[in-house]
Amino acid sequence: MNHLKMHSMNKIDENIAKIAQLFPNCVTEAKGENGEITHKIDFDMLKQELSNTLVEGREERYQFTWPDKKQAILTANAPINKTLRPCREESVNFDETENLYIEGDNLEVLKLLQETYLGKIKMIYIDPPYNTGNDFVYNDDFRTKNLEFREKSGNFDEEGKQLVDNYTRNTESNGRFHTDWLNMIYPRLKLARDLLSDDGVIFISIDDNEVENLKKVCDEIFGECNFVAQLTTVMNLKGNNDEFGFAGTHEYSLVYMKYKDSVFDLNGVPLTEEDKTEYTLSDEKGKFKKGATLMRTGEAGAREKRPKGYYPIYVSKDLKSLNITRQASDDYEVYPKTVDGKEMSWRRSPEFLLKTKDEFIITKTNNGISFNKKQRLEDDIRRGKKAKTLFYKPEYSSGNGTSLIKELFNGRLFDNPKPLTLIKDMLSIGSSNNVDMDDDTSLISSEESPIILDFFSGSATTAHAVMQLNAEDGGKRKFIMVQLPEVTDEKSEAYKAGYKNICEIGKERIRRAGKQLLKTTIQTGGVWKTRCLKIV
Repeated sequence: MNHLKMHSMNKIDENIAKIAQLFPNCVTEAKGENGEITHKIDFDMLKQELSNTLVEGREERYQFTWPDKKQAILTANAPINKTLRPCREESVNFDETENLYIEGDNLEVLKLLQETYLGKIKMIYIDPPYNTGNDFVYNDDFRTKNLEFREKSGNFDEEGKQLVDNYTRNTESNGRFHTDWLNMIYPRLKLARDLLSDDGVIFISIDDNEVENLKKVCDEIFGECNFVAQLTTVMNLKGNNDEFGFAGTHEYSLVYMKYKDSVFDLNGVPLTEEDKTEYTLSDEKGKFKKGATLMRTGEAGAREKRPKGYYPIYVSKDLKSLNITRQASDDYEVYPKTVDGKEMSWRRSPEFLLKTKDEFIITKTNNGISFNKKQRLEDDIRRGKKAKTLFYKPEYSSGNGTSLIKELFNGRLFDNPKPLTLIKDMLSIGSSNNVDMDDDTSLISSEESPIILDFFSGSATTAHAVMQLNAEDGGKRKFIMVQLPEVTDEKSEAYKAGYKNICEIGKERIRRAGKQLLKTTIQTGGVWKTRCLKIV
């Protein structure tokens, strides 16, 4: 009877939670009868998700919206009558690879990928076009024009008079460009979420112009609860002196998961030689350092959140051993409690703790007894160290991306390619297979050949990074690159070198990088092979 709940389950809350899993954007905040803020279903938005036509309707609520947002949802859900055509002449070992390079509009490609790759993509990285106030190459049908925006923006009255003062006269113009960008990115991210596996993760590079809007879009599509981090990604430590007021050094990387609760944690970035010098302790198993405490911290570690993690640990009088049952009459009995007596939880279940009881440093302190994990060098070399939200290495410098292209092609054929090490580190965090040593749950899925998708692939840095990382760690990651065949400027080095569109550069980079890897390592696992397709 002690475990029997004396009240019934709130079925409404349960149903709302189920809808939130399928349609995070259909759950919003609203004021209840007593004035408290609660979650509720946005039925207009849910109707739109389940309708083939525009759904009208409006009530006052907390929401993030812009002109043509419903049309963007409709566009994401609308079917297309297109297919993918093989391009064997541009492929490498077409019949022996699952790596894909797809030439076409990524909105259409994402729809075509749903049938084969729904819920199968382990990681997505995209570097979408930054909104600098210029028009986009992605001319979707719902794109707003100036006149349409004037009618929908709410900045003009019925007689066409502007409702904002002269000081903010540029708001309307800027707003149209925000609208265009949001209508471009929204349906693509909706389709991308469906492709992610339950433990899948997405990294999105962005700058100051749209980072706030992008975060709101991602909160809606992926759910605020699946937000992981907003990384300040340092790309130019010297700073860009052309910017107003301050020399810009960074951009951002937004990180979200399909279901954050499906994993205990993400992986880390590779250890440096300096990092390895911190492991100064050793035993018969090898080198280690003092790691995290066994007791969970923060609200998520409270007993009521994790009741199974609240149990006694028995420690011998000499502090040399621990157990989950009393071994001697004078054993210390230790519960997970804070200094002020708040009941918390242990990070490990009793069964898993018993299996790993020799993996802790036991210390007696003024406040009782503490347990710290032996953080082993061998494990951390395999797993990496936890990345910081200030995402920086000298190798992340934007100039390194340009230099690598010059080296591969003997010329500057692409503007502002992402640095290879930056993408490799993101891949290490989001796509490596490991088991966490702090919990008896999987850290990252055991998928042997995780699939990496980049649907703004540009010069194919992501494909190059996948090949390079596989060569270094023996991984079996596969890639899918998607790129619109945007034509190169006739005055550019790329055009003069014979590359008439960006896709030609990307495909050639994969071929050249693959050949380069073959010369330097045998651990490539065939990853340089690529199947090329075009949308028709």
